[in-house]
Amino acid sequence: MEDTVMAHNTQTLEEKIEAIRASYASGLDDRLGELKAAADLVVQGDLDEDVSRALSVLHFQAHSLAGSAPSFGFEALGNASRKLELFCQSLTDHDQPLSIHKRQETAGYLDSVLQCHDPRARAGQRG
Repeated sequence: MEDTVMAHNTQTLEEKIEAIRASYASGLDDRLGELKAAADLVVQGDLDEDVSRALSVLHFQAHSLAGSAPSFGFEALGNASRKLELFCQSLTDHDQPLSIHKRQETAGYLDSVLQCHDPRARAGQRG
C-alpha cells in the first residue's frame, strides 16, 4: 500500500512539474519576440539613446532567460542566452556608440538564441 501511495505521489509530482514546464514553454514565443524586438532596436536603431535603452532591455531579458530556461529543461537556450547576456554586458560597460560590427555581432548572438527555440534544434532536449 505504501508503495502504491508513493508511486501515485511521484506520478502526481512529475505531472505537476511537466505542467509547469509546459506553461513556461508556451510563454517562450512571447519572451523571444520581446527579445527580438529589443535586439532589432539595438541593431537598427538610429538614436544612441534609443539603442542604449534597447540594449539595457536586451541585457535584462537575456539574463532572465539564461537563468530560467535551464530550470525548465531548455539548457541550450539558457547557454545561448547567457552568451547574449555577457555580450550585452560588455557593450554596456564601454558606454560608447555601437559600431556596425558590434550591432552585427548582437544579431548573431540573437540568432543563436532563436535557433535554440526552433523545434528542430530542440529535438535532442527534454520534452
